[in-house]
Formats: sequence, C-alpha cells, structure tokens
Amino acid sequence: MWDTAETFIGKTTFWIATMETVTLDRKTYNELVEAKRDLEDILAFDRAVAVAEEGLPHAFMKQLIDGQAPVLVFRRWRAFTVSDLSRKSGVSEDIIEGLEKGGVWPTVETLQALSNALDVQMDDLVQT
Repeated sequence: MWDTAETFIGKTTFWIATMETVTLDRKTYNELVEAKRDLEDILAFDRAVAVAEEGLPHAFMKQLIDGQAPVLVFRRWRAFTVSDLSRKSGVSEDIIEGLEKGGVWPTVETLQALSNALDVQMDDLVQT
C-alpha cells in the first residue's frame, strides 16, 4: 500500500491505493461519477449524430412539448395540408381534423395509416 497525491481536475487529491483497491475522498468520487456520466452523454450524442436519421426540428419538438396534437405537428412539419394527408393516408379529413382538435380517439389502423403517410413511428402520434 502506498499513500500519494495526484492532480485531478485542477485540484490535488489524496488517495490510497493497493493492487486491488483505490480509496478516494467522497468529493473526488462524485466528480469522477459526474465526469463518467458526462462522457456517456457525449458518446450517446455522437452516436445519434452519426446515424443518418432525420430529426424533428426544435420548433416542432417544442410544439409537442407544449401539448399540441402530434398529428397536427407532424402534418405541419411535412408541409401537408389536411387534404394532402387525407389523400396520402386514406384517412378522412374529418378524422384528421378531429385528431388535431382533440376529442377523437383513433383506431390502431388509423394511427398506422397516418404514421406511414407522415413517415414517423406510430407511437409518435400518441399523445401522453
């Protein structure tokens, strides 16, 4: 066993090490855990950016967060009119408008047709 001091994140940290264990003060341990989490977040972000997948722009994501109807948000994102979406999905304009205004409960078949037409996952259209 040997006692030593090491510079970590600009501060001197004391630790005790053996061949099997390392003992750190709580503050240093917490800093290491936080640095590990930050690195995991950075790596996850890098993996997400590397995937050639279309992402929802911030303005549209904010509309979803603010509680707007997903069908309305995704329809606007795709620059479809209600008529365009109706033709592309085979779902009536009345149903689409009802979903956008609320109060209409879609069937699984309706959600599937709309998600295919909007090129999104079906669960993206379900408001929680």
